[in-house]
Amino acid sequence: MKKLFPLLACVAMFACNKKADDPNIAKITGTWELARFIGYPGNINYPAGNGHILVFMGDGRFDKKDPGNATINGLYVVGTKDDCSARENNTYLIMNKGSFKQEGYLSFNAAGDSMTIGSSNCVADGGTYVYKKN
Repeated sequence: MKKLFPLLACVAMFACNKKADDPNIAKITGTWELARFIGYPGNINYPAGNGHILVFMGDGRFDKKDPGNATINGLYVVGTKDDCSARENNTYLIMNKGSFKQEGYLSFNAAGDSMTIGSSNCVADGGTYVYKKN
C-alpha cells in the first residue's frame, strides 16, 4: 500500500491539469468562422454565414464543421515553440484530426474577435486562415 500511494498521487497530479487556466486556451476557446484564406492560389474572402466553423472547447477538444461534410471531432494542444525563423508570436497549435493535422504544428494568434492559423514558417508556401469569433 505504501508503494501504491505515491503512484496514485502522481497520477492524480497529472490528471488534474488546468488547461482552462492557460491564457492561450482562454483566447482560442469559442466558436470561430472562416473569414479569409491567404496563400496559394490567392487570397479568398468568405462571406459571413459560410458554414466553415471551428469550435474549440477549453478541455482540449475541437469540432471542425464544413458545409456538405461530416463534423470532425478531435483534440488540440496549444504551446510555444521556436520556429525555423524568428517570429513575433511563437504560439503553436496541433490538431489531431482533419486537414490541419497534415500541417503538423501550426502557428496561431488569437486577439479579440480575430484568430489566425498558419503554417509553420519552416514551410515555404504555407497559407494562413483568418477566423472571426461568433
